[in-house]
Amino acid sequence: MTRARSLSLLANENVFTVDGGNNRIGIGSATPDAKLDIQGNIEVAGIITAAAGFAVTYFGDGSGLTGVASTDNIVTGTPATFNNQVTIQNLYVGAATTIQGTLSYEDVTNVDSIGIITARSHVSIADSILHTGDTDTSIRFPANDTFTVETAGGERLRIDSSGRLLQGKDTTKGSTGENVPTYCTEIADPFNPNVLEIANNGTGTNSYSALVLSRSDGTTVNSHTAVDSGDKIGEVIFVGADGADRFNNAASIAAFAEADFTANNCPGSLRFYTNPGSDTASERLRISSSGDVGVSTATPRARLCVSSGTSKYNPAASLGSGAIACIESNGTVGLQFLSGNTYNNYIYFGDTDSVTTGSIQYSHSANHLIFNVNGGAERLRIANNGEIGIGGANYGTAGQVLTSNGSGSAVSWEDASGGGGITTEAATPSNAVVQINLTDATDHKITATGICTITSTTAGTEGQSHTIRIVNSGIATVGFSTYFLFPSGSVPSLPTADGAVSIISFTVHDSVGAGCTQLLAGASLNFS
Repeated sequence: MTRARSLSLLANENVFTVDGGNNRIGIGSATPDAKLDIQGNIEVAGIITAAAGFAVTYFGDGSGLTGVASTDNIVTGTPATFNNQVTIQNLYVGAATTIQGTLSYEDVTNVDSIGIITARSHVSIADSILHTGDTDTSIRFPANDTFTVETAGGERLRIDSSGRLLQGKDTTKGSTGENVPTYCTEIADPFNPNVLEIANNGTGTNSYSALVLSRSDGTTVNSHTAVDSGDKIGEVIFVGADGADRFNNAASIAAFAEADFTANNCPGSLRFYTNPGSDTASERLRISSSGDVGVSTATPRARLCVSSGTSKYNPAASLGSGAIACIESNGTVGLQFLSGNTYNNYIYFGDTDSVTTGSIQYSHSANHLIFNVNGGAERLRIANNGEIGIGGANYGTAGQVLTSNGSGSAVSWEDASGGGGITTEAATPSNAVVQINLTDATDHKITATGICTITSTTAGTEGQSHTIRIVNSGIATVGFSTYFLFPSGSVPSLPTADGAVSIISFTVHDSVGAGCTQLLAGASLNFS
């Protein structure tokens, strides 16, 4: 067995020194001042592990260094790993260096790394990150909560303290215009057209490009507080310089909430604005949540509702409220309505309370054009073969003509030979009775060829006006039944000369008995 010997017996103060009193060993040191004091280089084939700390003046490799290094200079020629805090003044890295703790340095002008520097925590930078050999290109932190990107010595992009992304913005001049909302993104290029392109390359229904403008009434990011009725959701604004001191809104498209939003129920409208030549734009067109389109009206009540307009070529000539104008000076224009071949097309006319008072209707099943008035009552019809119907499908009979029945009365089909009235030829025998039908027409004509009495056995409409035209053919005596009441109190005396024409105007007064009418007649007038 080899006996253990005291290191003091082996000591050589020129090579190996043992300080027994202080329990220190010196290699190349006659006065060691540490447990192990080595003067000169150390070559280690394995790993050096320092549990508390490791202080070096020069470190060439660094492989396996797991303690804390605190020194003036560390040079690594091959990969080095520092698992804890490293405090240095100069760091020269020749290969990949990993620092898992905090890297702090004092009075260091440059950190020169040939390989990769990996920081597993934070890297603190006072102002800029520069591109090597291109010092006017940098990432900067010019102020608190502000981040910028610069190229060629000029700022190109900024994220400011309010979270706005400003691209190409001159930060010294504020926003684009005094009356323009604060932008989140601003692109400015004084030399080239500004184009923002969102491109997508792919196939399928979900491969497309989109520009999304979103709003929540919440105050935090990604909140889902419901939007309220009347809130503006987003807007695309077109502005131009006014040549004086600002940018003005020339036109815009905005989306609004039409009602309070609830789960999966978000009714919205689109509104289009143009500037008429002032400092603000006005709403011109609105598409409601139901799909109704309003021109110059905020409350469209139909698929297309036009409030008012003026002629493009003659602005002073008002088209009136509710007009739809196709105005063209050098060509043909048209307005077309399309529907199925068994359905109808309508043009409706209504008053201010939306009650339909009239319409023009085209029946595709019968190919008829129909005019309805006074609440929808049919008054005129043009059939597919050119027939004209009065008050419905009343086309008259062969040889009849349309005849006016005086003011306040509708026209009617009458025999052409009678001049358009109801012609009743009195019988040749004396004392013939001529009956007129007050429900057929309001204009009656009688050719008197002998002595006759005019009477009525059918009740008319009270207050309705009628006319009897009497043409004498030969000598005739005309009388009236007791149903006619004359203001003078007696039957007027009519001329009896051949060819004399007389006219009696009367009004239906009231009913007298079954089938009879009391008539209030006016004076006679001789046209002979």
